[in-house]
Amino acid sequence: KMRIVTVEDLENALGKPFAEFTQAEKDLISKKYTVVPSTSSPQFEAAYKVKTRARQDVVKLIFRVVFIIFLVFQLDTEMDMNWWVVFVPLWLMSFCICFANCQNFAEVQAMAMEKDPELFGEKKNNDNEESAS
Repeated sequence: KMRIVTVEDLENALGKPFAEFTQAEKDLISKKYTVVPSTSSPQFEAAYKVKTRARQDVVKLIFRVVFIIFLVFQLDTEMDMNWWVVFVPLWLMSFCICFANCQNFAEVQAMAMEKDPELFGEKKNNDNEESAS
């Protein structure tokens, strides 16, 4: 598993500043963890995207292997499976991809709404507070 940790987490866990870590300690940490400055940094976002993409690729690979196994059994053996069953892994994979993309779209839309609420037909929080006064 790829774990993402912040410099602050490492400093708290090991009880000393990151600058005082020896090269051997940094090498050991980098083998097990991805170290980022903070959870709001671009490095964290990039590491999180890599981790998410890797997880999705593993799931896709599993579905594809199961599909190929079903297809080989259907074509090469006396086993008479329904073709609907053979293609179920592909449909499940497609459903998972669509669901993940919809979820990602909703997250991106929410982040965009936070940055520019007027674009989505909402007023900024400062405007609402001023009009209430």
